[in-house]
Amino acid sequence: MSPVCHFTLVAWDIVGSEYQELQCGENLISIGPATDIARFIRQITDRHAEIERMLEEVQRVGYAIERRPYADYIDEIERTGVNRVVLYGFGVFVDGRLSFHPERSTF
Repeated sequence: MSPVCHFTLVAWDIVGSEYQELQCGENLISIGPATDIARFIRQITDRHAEIERMLEEVQRVGYAIERRPYADYIDEIERTGVNRVVLYGFGVFVDGRLSFHPERSTF
């Protein structure tokens, strides 16, 4: 469920000018007096949609990686005292698309 958003006009005593605040859940955004609020909200909404698409793609790739069970790592640390780090590859975003390059290495 989305948080309830509140929009208020508040005086900013330090500068002596007015600014606007938009609060959504724990997030508070302060906006200058000349800001086009509708345009600003459109930009935030568009950016959020872009990030959501990227996160969905990252999640899809991440779930496809075959990893050792977490318990195996813990057991190995208990047996050897060594915590190895496994690199499964790297991803690069190009034109809003994720390009994943598998490259398994253990350090």
